[in-house]
Amino acid sequence: MLYKPAPERYNCSWGPVRRVRTRPFTEKALALPLLSLEDRAMSLRGNLETFFFASVLQFLSNERKTGILFLKEGEDNEVKVYIRDGTIIHASGSQKEARLAHILKSRGIVPAEDLKAALETAREKKMPYGKVLVERGLISLDLYRKFARKQAEEIIYKLFLWKKGEFEYKDQALNLDEDLIINLNTVEVILEASRRIDEMSVLVNQIPNSGMVLKISEKYPDKREIKLNAAEWHLLSLIDGRRTVRDIIEASGLDEFPVYKLLFSLLSSGLIEKTEKPAAQREEFFDAKGVATVYSDIFQIIHKKSENELGNRAGVLFEESKSKLNSKQRILYRNLKPGAPVEENTAAVLSALAGFKDPGVSGVDLLIGAGNDYLAHLLGNLKDHLGQALTRDILAGIEGVLGYVNTYHGNSAKKDMIINGIHEVMSLVEELGKDGKKRGGVLGLFRP
Repeated sequence: MLYKPAPERYNCSWGPVRRVRTRPFTEKALALPLLSLEDRAMSLRGNLETFFFASVLQFLSNERKTGILFLKEGEDNEVKVYIRDGTIIHASGSQKEARLAHILKSRGIVPAEDLKAALETAREKKMPYGKVLVERGLISLDLYRKFARKQAEEIIYKLFLWKKGEFEYKDQALNLDEDLIINLNTVEVILEASRRIDEMSVLVNQIPNSGMVLKISEKYPDKREIKLNAAEWHLLSLIDGRRTVRDIIEASGLDEFPVYKLLFSLLSSGLIEKTEKPAAQREEFFDAKGVATVYSDIFQIIHKKSENELGNRAGVLFEESKSKLNSKQRILYRNLKPGAPVEENTAAVLSALAGFKDPGVSGVDLLIGAGNDYLAHLLGNLKDHLGQALTRDILAGIEGVLGYVNTYHGNSAKKDMIINGIHEVMSLVEELGKDGKKRGGVLGLFRP
């Protein structure tokens, strides 16, 4: 049932509108305007324990209101829903900047120092964070728009799960960045939220709390033989016997609902299982040498598989892809020879990295970002020459490297950045060309 049972009285205070007699709030009443409003500013306040969120949205939609709905749960969780003529056009949460930064960093799309500098600029100039990233060429405008829409949708759907909280709506003119505007039909939003609530009731039976720790099942020692989609591989790479469900959600860069669905699927298949005791901490691996080794290993695998089909043309494609990198990235990979041993290429990359002033931790981030960019350009070029079947064979080889890294190297933010970033590249490469038209889409996620 979508709506809460009607209470005897509901706690709701109205701004300067015509007085009406307080009456019980029922589902039937939702089909009709609750008030006869005059053409003047209106405010509406209440709490979600007695006035369900769906009811608020329906009222504002029926009255074709234009303004902002403010919602607050506890001290730190605040949300704004922007409404124009009764249609939801945007939503933002108090943690939106941290959310975008976390996703871009965890997937290796933008280095941490660039994210930090952009955030400082956004705060100084009072600009949208994503807009600053676009202006600096760190992400594409298309990626920014997609993220803004996805974020707004997930913020709104999560509001339906709030069991308590305060809300206040105010009529006011809206002045939003056009790139942030979406148009969500209220009825469709409520129906989708209802479906999610029903699914969550099933999911929480299997995953009753976010503090649960999950591990890889010992029944499946070789995961490479199992067919999973990119999202499932991505999540599987984060399960190490130490992370809780909440840790996995944070590390994945995904929203809560899709993570619960994927975990439910993996648990049901027997690939993962619940555990009470986190595994022992393993040695940290992801310094600059470790990162350079992972990417060198991947590039060697790609070269071997593509050389069998393309001969010397494979080396040419490596060089063409390298030429598309930015100046720093080209310096890092200028002495990388695809057919050389992994140790030799690792040493060449580290030697180039040493030439940069005070690389430190940012040097590791630079290696990850450069590795992902190079991989994206390279796979995009190779797919045009190798076709779907051989490209999938290369992706399977890369997955083998990531599986080894995840199995034998412990919990690490850098490991997450590597695995998440490479999985993002792989999943997008798999989508390229499916319609016979779209080419190069994966490269739009990375800096030119």
